[in-house]
Amino acid sequence: MRKILLLCIFFGAVFALSLQDFSHIKPTASGRFVQTKALANFPVKLFSSGEFSLLDGTLLWSVIKPAKSSAKITQDGVFVLQNGVWVASKSFSKEFFLPLLTFDFDALKSKFDFVLSGEKSAWQVELLPKGFFVKKAIKKVVLKGGEVLKSAEIFEPNGDYTKTEFFVK
Repeated sequence: MRKILLLCIFFGAVFALSLQDFSHIKPTASGRFVQTKALANFPVKLFSSGEFSLLDGTLLWSVIKPAKSSAKITQDGVFVLQNGVWVASKSFSKEFFLPLLTFDFDALKSKFDFVLSGEKSAWQVELLPKGFFVKKAIKKVVLKGGEVLKSAEIFEPNGDYTKTEFFVK
């Protein structure tokens, strides 16, 4: 029995998921999203939906329901569309969202530890914040997917929770 247990541990380590296993996921995608926001002190969940496009390092995010709004995240920053003009926004961090959705783990490793589970066809990555300031904003992030990212869940220290489901074309 002991030999079988050691053999299982050995093969589990050999076939364990690593960050290199995410190289097959293309940093280019487009499709729809559905987002659910649960606020800790509010009994009703909030829903929104829209379309996204990730191309050449630029994320375009268009909320269609319940109210139309658009955002663009590039290496230069985060911008919101106001009266047909892209205006810089300080509300979101390009250092977090763009690397998160493009699987740029090198950019995230200074701020997060990673816990990987599953296999290439059905995986999960938990991002656990390292520093004090990141921990004040994020409790943890859970990414789930297979050939593409299927969902991203952000848990905040105050109990708020956001889940975004992606439906890639």
